[in-house]
Amino acid sequence: IDNDVCSIVFTKLIINEKRGNMTELISIIIPCYNASKTLARTLNSIREQDYKNLEIIIVNDGSSDNTLEVATKYSTIDSRIRVITQDNAGVSVARNNGLHNANGSLIMFLDADDNYTTPYAITNMYNRLKLTGADMCVCNFTHPCFETYLDEGVYDLTKKDQFLTYYQDFFTYGMPWNKLT
Repeated sequence: IDNDVCSIVFTKLIINEKRGNMTELISIIIPCYNASKTLARTLNSIREQDYKNLEIIIVNDGSSDNTLEVATKYSTIDSRIRVITQDNAGVSVARNNGLHNANGSLIMFLDADDNYTTPYAITNMYNRLKLTGADMCVCNFTHPCFETYLDEGVYDLTKKDQFLTYYQDFFTYGMPWNKLT
């Protein structure tokens, strides 16, 4: 990051825009540990997205509940869903395992208890990324534990210190799940 420009665009998911051919493969990585109660809702919210060229990678992190059964069921319903199973090693290892197995040119992370509230969330993020030429798109979100406001705009951060400060202040505690890169 020292000499390169890192462009970040913030967007609000409030409008439905369709631009471009939207054929670029986006890999969505979902680490799961004992998520049988929430995984179906998460997967349904992804399957309902109007951006269809998705690779959905579920990484079962040694769950002891029915997470693997839920994931496997959805992988038989939707050919875009792939299930990877590993011994319990934690969410970071699960995300890295998913990333290692991803084929998309763009990556998103989603937790197994998250869901998109609009069917055009991924389309909007993709369009803003392409329209602005940014390296990363960050969308607003609703979460019961955080009050977060993200300004719309494109920010070019040219120094590592600026990037780290901005990341800490505006990227909502470093959470990976509201970004497309």
